[in-house]
Amino acid sequence: MFGKKKKKEGALDEEAVVEVIKTLSVNDGVTVERINWDGSISPVAGRVTHVGTEFHSFAMVEEGTGDAIEFDVSSGDIAGIKRIAISIDLDENQTESYMEVDTIIELLEALDHGDVVSVSYYDDYKGKGVSKTGAITLKDEYNKLFAIEYEENGAKLEKHFDLNKDRIIDIIIS
Repeated sequence: MFGKKKKKEGALDEEAVVEVIKTLSVNDGVTVERINWDGSISPVAGRVTHVGTEFHSFAMVEEGTGDAIEFDVSSGDIAGIKRIAISIDLDENQTESYMEVDTIIELLEALDHGDVVSVSYYDDYKGKGVSKTGAITLKDEYNKLFAIEYEENGAKLEKHFDLNKDRIIDIIIS
């Protein structure tokens, strides 16, 4: 009963899902076909907000409703996953795609140092949305600053965010 979840009939193998997840980037359009409890299939379309560093999960904001949905590769309920050819590009003028600073401050106030979060943000240098997952090492709500420590290629790195200038797309509590 406990342990690895049983793959539903018609679901893709974990390896097949991981291969598709490896091609996803933050802000890509994606359609996911999910197998419901009764065996029917429901398509979900939206924008990718996070891709897990180990490719075991990804999250998206559903088109139309704006609901955040997280998919776990081991759930065994993904019948299909397809990156939509048209990437949803964010430019500096699309402010509705970014979180409000007040909302981020409220979220930071509820979190503690060491809490693990996934932060999706617009990287000016790369010219696109990127995502990092790490532990909160700094939070200064008054000056609108926070930082996370994450691991990349075996090295521990720290990413600082200044809410006065950095554009945050989404923060997911891990």
